[in-house]
Amino acid sequence: MITIKYSISGIISYLLYLFLLIFSIEILSLEKLSSSIITYFIALIFNFIVLKLWVYKSNGKYKDQFIKYNIIACFGYFINSIGFFVLATIFEIHYLITQCILFLIVSILNFILNTIWTFKVCNKQK
Repeated sequence: MITIKYSISGIISYLLYLFLLIFSIEILSLEKLSSSIITYFIALIFNFIVLKLWVYKSNGKYKDQFIKYNIIACFGYFINSIGFFVLATIFEIHYLITQCILFLIVSILNFILNTIWTFKVCNKQK
């Protein structure tokens, strides 16, 4: 059940990001890069809260878990960036295929790391 909830929270967070990005650029006429950065962080915080309260129902300290969550997010970003360079640039795999592969890899890694480290879920809770 955690896997399904985790996936749902990721989809909702991404849709929130897209909605806020479009709204900030098209309606508020904000600059594209600034909008992307701001809305990304809003979606990141939203996703953390949903994971903590709904997916994992964690009682851990917000600050400690938020730091761990962001470390994992940065790790995923690093893996995605390096992987994109290697697959798309060196091996010349189409960038969309590359991103789909990396999305799966990073999503699985993030799920595993958030489950065992950020929110410390025991096997019996799964």
